[in-house]
Amino acid sequence: FINVATLNLSILIFDRFCHRVVNSVPDRRPDTNTIEMTRCAPSFASAVAILTVLSIMAGRSVAESLSPSAFVSSSLPARTTPPPPAPSPSASRVRKRQAQLRVPPITLFSSPEGAEVPPPLPSSSYSPAIRPRKKREPPYPKAGDVVKYFDLDGGDDRGEVLVGKITLIETSLKKPPADWTVEVRRLELSTYDKSRPGYYDTGKSSKRKTVDLRTLGEIAPILASYIRASDSWKVPLGGPSGQVPQAQFESYRLDGYEGPASVLPVNATVLEEDGEAYDELKLTILKDAALAGAAGALAVGVSTRDVGLVVDYFAGALGGVFYLFFLTVKTDSLGETTVDGTIDRKGKGLANVRFVMPVLVLLAISGKNALDGSSGPFEIAGLFELVSREQFLAAMGGFLTYRGALLLRQVRPILGDALVEALPGSAGVAVKIATDLRKQREKEQEERTTTGVAATPVLLVCGPRGLGKTTLVRRLLDGGDGRFVEPALNDRVADGAEFESKERAGKFLQQYSGSAAPAARGGRYGLTVAAVREAASGDGRVAVVDADVALSTALVAEPGLRIVGVWVSLDSLEKIEGRLLAQIEGGTVRVPAGEDTESVLRARVREVVKDIEYGVVSGIFDFTILNDNIEESLVELRTAAEYAFK
Repeated sequence: FINVATLNLSILIFDRFCHRVVNSVPDRRPDTNTIEMTRCAPSFASAVAILTVLSIMAGRSVAESLSPSAFVSSSLPARTTPPPPAPSPSASRVRKRQAQLRVPPITLFSSPEGAEVPPPLPSSSYSPAIRPRKKREPPYPKAGDVVKYFDLDGGDDRGEVLVGKITLIETSLKKPPADWTVEVRRLELSTYDKSRPGYYDTGKSSKRKTVDLRTLGEIAPILASYIRASDSWKVPLGGPSGQVPQAQFESYRLDGYEGPASVLPVNATVLEEDGEAYDELKLTILKDAALAGAAGALAVGVSTRDVGLVVDYFAGALGGVFYLFFLTVKTDSLGETTVDGTIDRKGKGLANVRFVMPVLVLLAISGKNALDGSSGPFEIAGLFELVSREQFLAAMGGFLTYRGALLLRQVRPILGDALVEALPGSAGVAVKIATDLRKQREKEQEERTTTGVAATPVLLVCGPRGLGKTTLVRRLLDGGDGRFVEPALNDRVADGAEFESKERAGKFLQQYSGSAAPAARGGRYGLTVAAVREAASGDGRVAVVDADVALSTALVAEPGLRIVGVWVSLDSLEKIEGRLLAQIEGGTVRVPAGEDTESVLRARVREVVKDIEYGVVSGIFDFTILNDNIEESLVELRTAAEYAFK
């Protein structure tokens, strides 16, 4: 307060002084007055500085003389033992509030003689909290980390400095984490940018890939940056030469480290789904083994007509099923540990029962023979000597049946495709189409369940060329009052860049050379599944696709579409040949040079027969229209199209 008062007084004195200087010479111009004031400024500044120093010294002395402790100590009589303070109730509330705000207390004096000033709080109790900088801890090791380690030779006392990438961490319950073995793939200096060293890659130019074995205590993490353009890592360099790879920390953090699985994040939902899939797989394997055993027992009964051998075979098959069950017990117990961290061996001990299953089967057969009074081929009445050769073969054959079931499960996809390809004619086509259709329906059901989005309605009109399906589609679109929409085609000429991009990405279901003529890759127009969905995007609208067999196959494979299939054809091959011949003779179908009408007709008939075969066995067409009369066929098509709105 004294400092501020002194400064204000100095400013006031300077103001009055300047006014007197200016008023003493009234005939001077304003600029001259300003010059005179400027000349006075140094003297004034010196005066202000002296006054400021004096005011600070005076303020300190006054503050010391007016401090509460000095005032109280001078006003109170000397006491050997001070009495306990007796502050007023309001003083207690103030001190409580001050303690909450972490500020020094203010002592209220009811009277100089009846109150004593409490000792001030330590400065640490109310000084502003300064948050210490948190020390960064080293990370846990994980596969894929770029690390620094040392070779056994080199100029350094610990060896040559090397850079590598962790590929495997081998955990061990018998060793501390610092002694766990780490497999490190050595990285070599890259030739990506020779002017800026520090780039390391896996040595693509070298055929030899060096892999080093170290312990976790011998490697240190490096804060490396992956450079996608060169497929390399940028490693920070330092040291006296500026060329030594620098580690982020001297070593990894190993306290509480339990292995790579403890570092990686675990998705609980995915883990639960995988567990359910694993349980389902185990149950399926056991069921397959049991069914294979039953089928084998039935085959033995048909071939031998011996009920006893059938029982022996099935007993062996049950032994094989139990063998698989105990094998699953072992797989379930892999990696399990007890509370103290040791390996849980209970599951392993129980799983070893599977090795005695063949013996138990033979014991059961021997016991059955002993109870029946049947004798084996030996004279000594031992337990195993009661099993005949035929019974032994039947039991062991049944026991090994589970292996055949497992093998068949592994090769089923390969054998299935091979058998489909080996089937002749329509049978092979039917099986292949049925298989593809089943997979497609499973995919659609899964997507519908996952997304919960309703499928896009599509009216698919398909059939052989030249039998009137395009005419029917045109009539339906013209008289549909906007309910039936044809998907828009991408035009190479109108938008070449977008067309080329979609063509390279393979997004076209089919390309056309003209407005309706299918063509191979390179046609001017292209149809995408996005255009099909866009055509049916509005309420009360259905996309109508005029398709051949190739487009139908591609469209059915797309998920999220609810297809109502309509097949358009004729009811006899004679009618088909007659209509095709009329088109050839009328010029609708051209006859290429070097061919005649008969050859073109035969080729078109073969194509029609192949298309009809697809239409019969594919199972995707809900309606069939025999297009003998265009008006009647149009009525049938409109009736079928109404199902797309249901």
